[in-house]
Amino acid sequence: MNELTGDERNLVRDLLEEAEEKGYSRERFRAIVSKALDERDTEVERREPILDYARDRAAASSRLSSDRPDLAAVEEAQRLLRACAAALQASPWRDEVREGWPAPIAHEVERLLDELGGRRLADGGRAAPTPDSALLQARDTFEVLIKLTATILLRGLIAAGGDAGDWARRQLFRRNLLLGHWIGMLREALPYCERLTATLPAPVTGLAAAARRWLLPAANEFAPVRNNFIGHGARALDPADTARLVVGLVQSGTVPDLRGRMSRITPLAAVLAAMAGDGAFADMRTEAVDDGATVPLTGAQAAEAWLDDPRHREHQSRTLPVQLRFADGGSLGLAPFVAARICNQCGRRDVMLYDSLYEPARGGRFDLLDYARGHKARLPGLDAGDLAEALASVTPEDAVDLRGESLNVGRVLEALDKARLDRNYVSPAYLRDDLAEFLTTQDRGVFWLQAPAHVGKTTFVQGLAEAERGDKPIEPRFEPGQGGKVVAYYCRKEYRTGLPGMIGTLHDKLQAAYDLSQNLRNEQPDYRPAIAAGTPEAFVEWLAQWRGFAERHRLIPPGAPLLVAIDGLDEADPPPGSTPLQVLPRPDALPAGIYLVLTSRPVGEADTPAFLVSHVERLYGRP
Repeated sequence: MNELTGDERNLVRDLLEEAEEKGYSRERFRAIVSKALDERDTEVERREPILDYARDRAAASSRLSSDRPDLAAVEEAQRLLRACAAALQASPWRDEVREGWPAPIAHEVERLLDELGGRRLADGGRAAPTPDSALLQARDTFEVLIKLTATILLRGLIAAGGDAGDWARRQLFRRNLLLGHWIGMLREALPYCERLTATLPAPVTGLAAAARRWLLPAANEFAPVRNNFIGHGARALDPADTARLVVGLVQSGTVPDLRGRMSRITPLAAVLAAMAGDGAFADMRTEAVDDGATVPLTGAQAAEAWLDDPRHREHQSRTLPVQLRFADGGSLGLAPFVAARICNQCGRRDVMLYDSLYEPARGGRFDLLDYARGHKARLPGLDAGDLAEALASVTPEDAVDLRGESLNVGRVLEALDKARLDRNYVSPAYLRDDLAEFLTTQDRGVFWLQAPAHVGKTTFVQGLAEAERGDKPIEPRFEPGQGGKVVAYYCRKEYRTGLPGMIGTLHDKLQAAYDLSQNLRNEQPDYRPAIAAGTPEAFVEWLAQWRGFAERHRLIPPGAPLLVAIDGLDEADPPPGSTPLQVLPRPDALPAGIYLVLTSRPVGEADTPAFLVSHVERLYGRP
């Protein structure tokens, strides 16, 4: 089983020849081989013998350089970092960020400049800069800018209330949030902010506009660099190469990969300059609230003062909420997602940002990050009561708001159709039987269910997607242990998240359905090409990649089916804009084992949108 094939040996030999010609180190050569195996989705049991072979070939090579860098490489790395620090310190945006931006961001920017120039010593001098520390600090600075901006926008939507607020709570309280999820939340929050311009505070809509123009595109470019290089360890690289990667991320925008190939991204300095020029955090001051008094948390110096304040070592075990104070006298509370909490590592009260949720069924365990001191805490709901209370207030996806409504039969049926509060509600058999027959007799295809309002279409789809919580699986291949998976997206005219919202939601649900381990998340199929292409072919290819990925990594048995449900097509984003309708495939375009289930109101009803005819019926005819 461990005997290598000719193709596997040739891959290692070709990469070794390239590495020898370029004078790479043995460690770097092994990293290149590992990266090549990632790109090929090599099965886990094949990786180890291939890497063993690569390690043996590297040890026998006299042309690869030592894994220990020479003095010249170290000095070149330090020169590159110091030159970058000098350029950033003289940048016109620096004063605005240092003095006027929220302390969690401003402090990280200043700490990044320290790492680039060499840490300040007690005698006033500076230590030599180290590329590894600078790279990790560049990562943290980019991440806190993304996460805090997204948190402010989502907290603004929650304060605005209504469907946008319910959506924002659900996004924040999804399980196991990664950086890609935070970027997705930032992207999906922006259309809501645009529609609620008249409701949100002006500084929040201004921040949203700057984030759309500058931060979001840069975040999309940063994520793969972060996952491919920083996430896999910086120390394997030559120090000068690490320094070039740091300078590319922060200043130049030219980023090398392991094999020396260059790509362009928007560097952090360009994002900071553009957002400062747009007044992204202008007219807002960040502060903690302590028994009615306020503690300033605007600017880098405020963070330093907070860290040195003895009150945070000798205190009562209280959580101080953090808020934004606007120039017009208004305010926006960021708690419970930004608050000064007691750190369970050092016992101090530190400003912590909410990062992710675990175990929601048990009241929640919450991951929190303190960027200033570099601490992470995971608190149970009992120790983070404000977060547990906010989690309890989350409106289930697609639930109907009956507040202020007279309880007539139609509204009650609609509530039952949409709400998921009763997990044991069994979806209607009269809707399931035809689909069960279809799945049994067809090896692929599209099933379009047309039915009037309030007959249970959404509950029917929820029963498919959550069979383990009440309903019997629709067909034996979807029973526990058989590997069949069902994921669903619910179109809602109130939400209007477009094609990115649908694919982003399905991506999250595919992750959960296939129960990815953390190490596989860096290898999962990329959803962005499907969004960028916006075609049925790209959508089908993405779904096929997910199913093939799950088979290769033995997450499902060979041949296990995938069913994707899109509920409520009559409420989808209308054409010609970004819409799920643009990626609906013809039935014969689906590969074996992949099914698409669509629901909508019947074509021909008085208020049914015309696009059901022009964009759906033209593909599938009348069922």
